Amino acid sequence: IHVIRITQLSTHLSGDVAGYLAAFRVHETALVHAFLLPFTQLSFAMASIQQVSDGLRKLLIQEGGGARPSAGDTITVECTGNLGDGTGQGNITKKFWSTSDSGQKPFTFQVGVGQVIKGWDEGCMTMAQGEKANLIIAGYKGYGANGFPAWGIPPNAELIFQMHILSIERKR
Repeated sequence: IHVIRITQLSTHLSGDVAGYLAAFRVHETALVHAFLLPFTQLSFAMASIQQVSDGLRKLLIQEGGGARPSAGDTITVECTGNLGDGTGQGNITKKFWSTSDSGQKPFTFQVGVGQVIKGWDEGCMTMAQGEKANLIIAGYKGYGANGFPAWGIPPNAELIFQMHILSIERKR
């Protein structure tokens, strides 16, 4: 497993936004993710990005306590889709869709059988129920050479999906 360690970062803020922003940085150069948190001083260390397969990486945000799905199981997820900057480091450039957008709801699909993009099938099968993770997906495991113009996704775009597995229904 290829691992990139996120360096420790302490953030001190003042004024109206005091205590609301902390950032993770990878090797002191690439911004991975920003979080809104109610603290004035934060320290983070030892998070890592795993190489799941060629073209798919995973940044664990929160461990799950449940089982992992198998091919053919039906899972329900909350997710937010973002364009990445193409570096594979998890840098988000633009959101294109979310199950939390107005009129949307959690998404249900059969995992591991080709109903969704390859990055979702492979990535979700490594996640436990309740787990939250960012899946960093190379273009060829996402929407490929065609992209997805309706959502503003260009050809061969790197995608970053913030995934949360809500439930798993075992295949019968």
